[in-house]
Amino acid sequence: MKNFYYFSNTKLKFVEIRNFYKKFVFLIIFFSLLSSFLVFGGYFAEDCMYCMGPIMSRNTIDSSIVLNSDHAYENFHCNGVFGTKYVYFSDECLDSSFLFDCKGCSDCLGCVNLRNKKYYIFNKPYSKDEF
Repeated sequence: MKNFYYFSNTKLKFVEIRNFYKKFVFLIIFFSLLSSFLVFGGYFAEDCMYCMGPIMSRNTIDSSIVLNSDHAYENFHCNGVFGTKYVYFSDECLDSSFLFDCKGCSDCLGCVNLRNKKYYIFNKPYSKDEF
C-alpha cells in the first residue's frame, strides 16, 4: 500500500492503492471510522469489521450497505436494525434473524415480507410465552 494521507482537521483518510501491472488506481474513502477493521466506504462507523458501506453503524460484522444499525451480523441493505443476524432488505427490525424484506418487526425468525409484527416464526404468529 502506498501513499497514505491523513488530514487531522477533517478526519478524512485517503488510501491510494496502485497496481503497477494493470495500471489501475483505486481510491477508497473513509470518514470518521473508530475501532474498525477491514471496512470499505464507511461513514461514521464504530467497532465494525469486514463491512462494506456501513453508515452511522456500530458493532456491525460481515455486513454490506447498513445504515443506523447496531449489533448486526451478516446483514445486507438494512436500515435501523438492532440485534439482527442474516437480515436482508429490511428496515427497523429488532432482535430478529433470517429475515427478508421485513419492516418494523421484532423478535421474528425466518420471516419474509412482514410489516410491524412481533413473535413470528416462519410467518406464523406465536404468543410471547410460546416464542
